[in-house]
Amino acid sequence: MNQLRLDFGESAEAERVAETAIRAQRARALESAAVAIGARAGEVLYRVAGTLAVFVDSPSQRAMGLTGLRWCGTWAELATRLDCSAESVSRAVRRLRSSGIVTTTNTVDDRGAVVGVCVEIQMKVVHQLTANLADVTPPGAAPDVGPGAAPSAAPFISRPHYIPVLPKYPKNPPPRTAGAELGNFGSQKTNLGSQFPTGGSQTPQGTNTIGNWDRIAAELQTAGVQRTGATIAAAKAAGMHADAVLEVIAEYNTHRRRFDGPGALVDRIRNGAWPVELPSREQTEQRAAAASAAKTNFRFEQLRGQIVMAARRRGEPITDQQADELTNRALQGAT
Repeated sequence: MNQLRLDFGESAEAERVAETAIRAQRARALESAAVAIGARAGEVLYRVAGTLAVFVDSPSQRAMGLTGLRWCGTWAELATRLDCSAESVSRAVRRLRSSGIVTTTNTVDDRGAVVGVCVEIQMKVVHQLTANLADVTPPGAAPDVGPGAAPSAAPFISRPHYIPVLPKYPKNPPPRTAGAELGNFGSQKTNLGSQFPTGGSQTPQGTNTIGNWDRIAAELQTAGVQRTGATIAAAKAAGMHADAVLEVIAEYNTHRRRFDGPGALVDRIRNGAWPVELPSREQTEQRAAAASAAKTNFRFEQLRGQIVMAARRRGEPITDQQADELTNRALQGAT
């Protein structure tokens, strides 16, 4: 969201009105994002999303030294304001976190004990979800979103959940996998290692065919290296096999943002070391796994919300477990 800026001479009252409008707009966006992942207006998930949007970047949070779209506190504090249980709030935030709408970190005291949680809203994901909401909402039908400015106080009608009627399958459906914690993805290994041999007896057993060096010349040029011939000559002088050079180029492409330019790649080939410290193989794999898990979770929650909303429009009953099963089947069918 854009930071509030006041024109010269603008009154404090005008500032309060403008800030209230910003909070209401942000709350409506968060509520719409909750609807996109299957929430109904008035449910805890919906109300938690709107309430967090109002509380972040508030005067009380700024007084605590927090900046940006962050809120720190406890689930019990939110539960008191929303008149529900702390477990319900925690469960709702887990759904928001699984879809990428928020990220969370624990807060600790001087002794290292966990005393609360810090929630940060990811508006980029919110905008993605609300943009996609138009694709699954029939023309003329507004999503179940409330006024936003005071989500916990918005009146609503308690109605049963609805989902599509399930067809009969010959065997039990697979368990929900996309909503798993990121730690479950740690075993997914990617070949993005950062420790490569530099030459001599340390080089891997590979080939030095003309075809491989032609490929290296093309990839060096794609990476931005202008003197490809001189760079290849330096690699051969260092005793590097073609396969090792290709691995170094792949490593440069993986960490491209850390370097000032392709000169870093040339230095690595000539000198055997990068000009900046790179994360270890394990760290790179963990980050890749976390990014893959976040992408998978976002797609799962997005598709699940579409399934639930389509079922509600048809008036067909469903449970959360059935919604999960349908989503997993749809994802498996798409792969």
